[in-house]
Amino acid sequence: MKFLKGFTFLLVILQSCSLDRDTSEITDSYTVGETKLDLVKENDSTAFLNITREGIVTQNKLKIKPPCYFLRKGGKVQDYSFLGVEAQHVLIVAGTMATKDRKKKFSLKNEEVCGSEAQGIVFEYEKVKVTEKVFSGNVYCKDLGVDNLYFWNASHN
Repeated sequence: MKFLKGFTFLLVILQSCSLDRDTSEITDSYTVGETKLDLVKENDSTAFLNITREGIVTQNKLKIKPPCYFLRKGGKVQDYSFLGVEAQHVLIVAGTMATKDRKKKFSLKNEEVCGSEAQGIVFEYEKVKVTEKVFSGNVYCKDLGVDNLYFWNASHN
């Protein structure tokens, strides 16, 4: 009887763990050379950057809220380099989705996918870093991109 209760308890625990895993969703991806970047929505308030290189996955928590998207211009992910500070690739991720009123304030269509916050990702040779700095005070739209000064700022912090 104790075995049956223990087995049932273990089964319930394993099921709840598998349910937690099913709540994560990849919202956007980008590949740089041999490195794959996935933006993952874990729940309504937690976003991660998963970095896959040579079969090894590392996970970095983002400060911005999901869903998150790489900023694009002309259909391509914006990817800048600033070799003076050893930043081979600098990307900006939009998150903390903008409200309808905020989009209207910036004369944007409600259909645009925009965040009210953004965070940088910087490749420094063998390392990939998520910046501490969070950009705010603007609207960061997935398909409209931003000026290269944001990328410069992300790489120099």
